[in-house]
Amino acid sequence: MTSFSVQTIVVAIDESEVSNIALAAATRLAKALSAKLMIVHVLNPFDLHNLEPYPIPGLSSADLDESMRRQYEEEWTAHVKHYEALLKQKTDEAIAAGIEADFVHSRGMVGATLCEVAKVADASLLVVGSHQRRGMADIMLGSTS
Repeated sequence: MTSFSVQTIVVAIDESEVSNIALAAATRLAKALSAKLMIVHVLNPFDLHNLEPYPIPGLSSADLDESMRRQYEEEWTAHVKHYEALLKQKTDEAIAAGIEADFVHSRGMVGATLCEVAKVADASLLVVGSHQRRGMADIMLGSTS
């Protein structure tokens, strides 16, 4: 009989409830199997909500473009820092629970980037939550899992 050893578990997180469930499951598995936990968030600049700069009355189009670009960059930087803090917090919690853990903060298309992180980490297991979309919603919105 062949034995299968889980050495590294990669788990994808965001701030959704399904992400919290996936992280809890991956954490329990890592602890039970004495595996390393790699916590990952992927920044997808095409999927960023509420960072649409708004026009400021009285500015020329050149000023507006520069102002919008600056505002977008500031909001993007705040978004990146927010997720880096979340990754660090979740990693510290896993370490405090006695699990070897680290995090990766990547950019790109979520599914492909998660697969690349898992490959580089030589992961035995990749854990992602499912938003459980069905039918047309799944076709139109897609699914990372």
